[in-house]
Amino acid sequence: MEAIQWAIGVLVIIQTAVIGFIGSRLWTHVVECRGVGEKVAGLDHDVERMKEDIGTHDTGMRGAIHRTATHTTELEMRLSILERKRE
Repeated sequence: MEAIQWAIGVLVIIQTAVIGFIGSRLWTHVVECRGVGEKVAGLDHDVERMKEDIGTHDTGMRGAIHRTATHTTELEMRLSILERKRE
């Protein structure tokens, strides 16, 4: 009977160690996930700011590119007309 009690005691000690190890790994994971969540929130804010900077067809960098392209096309057409007149 005493041998069975010793065996059960050893199993309980091993099980306690395993549960402690799993618990520590779980806590490490929770801490890491909290840090990742904060980083993702920061990245989300940065992406929103970049979308504002890039803008739409009328605003931001995209709007500036469209206005420049339109102006360049007008000048290109004027040059074409002048070259045709010159020939």
